Amino acid sequence: MIKFAVNRSCGKASKVIFPELFFDENILQCALEGCEELKNLVLPYKNSLFRDSEEKFECIAKQIHKLKDLESLSLDSSCHVEEILAEIYIHCKKFASLTVTDDISNEEASAIVTFVPNIKQLVLSHCHLPREDLILILSGCRRLELLDVTHCIGFDAEDAEVLSKASHIKIFKSLGSVAVNSDSDSHCGYEIAL
Repeated sequence: MIKFAVNRSCGKASKVIFPELFFDENILQCALEGCEELKNLVLPYKNSLFRDSEEKFECIAKQIHKLKDLESLSLDSSCHVEEILAEIYIHCKKFASLTVTDDISNEEASAIVTFVPNIKQLVLSHCHLPREDLILILSGCRRLELLDVTHCIGFDAEDAEVLSKASHIKIFKSLGSVAVNSDSDSHCGYEIAL
């Protein structure tokens, strides 16, 4: 079905949202190669049909240079984010929005600040996001208009320094974020000492 839609669009599709079922590397590669005017790419949440989830991110990193008009990218993993953002920095001058629904480490936070410092919208909700990495993003991405870090673990939603650094952002969401997970001693594969 995706291949049919890609062929039917004659390379003019501006938005591709992949279904969770029947999504694999061949379909992703077909869409990335066949939709050169793509503006918005949304990948499905953690899909088991990929033998190795790294395959899809390697595929994106290799094909992103063809997507000169890409403005928005939604990823279900932070895997290969550095390489993907490096390619976006070089090839996608209109890029303005990133969603990552996975844990953000210092490497990913640094890549966001280094490669997309002028980003307008950043959604990092429901992930492990250490306070120092959030501060890095707030300090380095001064043109943010929307930052959604709701329900994260790693910083307190009412942290005075975070709120101060986020005061320039039109829409800043941090509801439900906590410095540690009080419900259990493990979250997203990270051990949290209480």
